[in-house]
Amino acid sequence: FALTAIRAPGDPAPAQVTAGAFDDKGRRIADATLTFSPGETTATGTMAVPFELRNDFASIALDGEHQAGAVRVLDESSKRRRVGLLSQAEADQAQPLLSPLYYIRRALQPFADLVEPSSADLADAIPQILDQKPAMIVMADIGTIPAQVRQRLVDWVDNGGTLVRFAGSRLAAVGNDDDLLPVRLRTGERSLGGALSWTTPQ
Repeated sequence: FALTAIRAPGDPAPAQVTAGAFDDKGRRIADATLTFSPGETTATGTMAVPFELRNDFASIALDGEHQAGAVRVLDESSKRRRVGLLSQAEADQAQPLLSPLYYIRRALQPFADLVEPSSADLADAIPQILDQKPAMIVMADIGTIPAQVRQRLVDWVDNGGTLVRFAGSRLAAVGNDDDLLPVRLRTGERSLGGALSWTTPQ
């Protein structure tokens, strides 16, 4: 958890302040030291805490400063959510832009704690992700979900988990899964012919 403190300009002396993180019951659960260099008006620090503890932060306050400007009250937008990423595609180090998860990672990384399984086998990968207690799971073109883990995934969704599925050739090939898809997929190939199509300009 990164912190930035700002002091009034005109103070050339170095200074050091301590910031404390408090939960919603007022208990101090983390600390960080911020150091102002000579002549500097900003100082930064980091609270290295586990993911679960970080989301318990309700406010940040500077020690010894009894004023509103020394307290930051945190809301839901300050919390980081854990997101699981799943894909059946093999990682291609030579062409990372072709990875189904490449742009998903880039979009979510600044705002979420991303977790990925160590195994490519869905029978092992899905339980690994669920054991991390994610708020959301993103599946990039996942086809058949193994029967031995499917019910656990359905139960996770029924209990409030958010499942995002990106469709592709694998998902289209296995057909509809009423429990794990929000709508029924249209099957068959795309039809590019018809009265409104032509091969030469009209």
